[in-house]
Amino acid sequence: MTDEEATVLVVLVAILYSLYQCSYLRCMWRVFKWLLGLAVLCSAVAIRNGGSATPMFDAASKGHTETVAALLKAGAEPSASCATHGLGLLVSVSPLYAAATFGHTETVLALLEAGADPNAPGLTLGLGLLYSQTPLDSAATRGYTETVAALLGAGANPNAPTLSLGLLLWHKPLDPAAGFGHTETVAALLKGGADPNARGVTLGLGLIFSVTPLGFAAGRGHTETVAALLKGGADPNAPGTTFGLGLLGSQTPLEAAVDSWHTETVAALLKAGADPNAPGVTFCMLFSKTPLDSATDRGHIEMVTTLLNAGANPVNDPRAMNGSAW
Repeated sequence: MTDEEATVLVVLVAILYSLYQCSYLRCMWRVFKWLLGLAVLCSAVAIRNGGSATPMFDAASKGHTETVAALLKAGAEPSASCATHGLGLLVSVSPLYAAATFGHTETVLALLEAGADPNAPGLTLGLGLLYSQTPLDSAATRGYTETVAALLGAGANPNAPTLSLGLLLWHKPLDPAAGFGHTETVAALLKGGADPNARGVTLGLGLIFSVTPLGFAAGRGHTETVAALLKGGADPNAPGTTFGLGLLGSQTPLEAAVDSWHTETVAALLKAGADPNAPGVTFCMLFSKTPLDSATDRGHIEMVTTLLNAGANPVNDPRAMNGSAW
């Protein structure tokens, strides 16, 4: 390992340790976002500044399909890691991942035709124990629908998880596509067999924290994406976010949309059969709050009217200690 590579490793470990030491970052969701952001940053650095980038890497990352074809014809391996730090022990990137990350569909097709494995991890940090991502996940995250379709057509698994920190954090391709509102990409993944009800974003194998694609999209107000997920079979009443297997706390997609003031998304969920009287937020059966409670607390009259027209009960349940009662 060179001095540069050793420095990268030390800095990465130092950042992770510093994040953990910050008390306000120990909130699980904040930690997840910081670590995910760090992983994406490392991915970008690895792709842009590969420690041992090869001609194949340069050609694939820039979408030079004819050059890739010529290299393959000359004997270049389509699945060999082409950008590494520390002999691939720290960071390793495949040609297919590089092409998929930048949405070079023709290059992706050329590599797949030459035998590149669409399910092999395209990017790994620390032998994949720290972070591992497939080409499909990378393309889905960025909304490259044609590239996603090409990978799925070649047999890419739409439900393959991307691992972060081993098995502590992980998600599936449908999650970032839904979270960023890439509706066409979501539709392509669903058509390719992605499970719309699978808990994709999880912390601690889902035992501590998990989110469904619908919960992600609803909370961010991506109404068209929500509609695509519902059309694909997503359950509008399944808890979209859970803490501690749902025993500690849970939130429905409807409550997430209400909390974020996304009226159109609320209407789409209600039209699909979301229960306006289901507890939207619950904690250990000691605290319960309905979507109507949230809307009235915020004084959102349009949201209140939408929920009431859908059958929301304006009378609080005396058995629940809900938010409006406080």
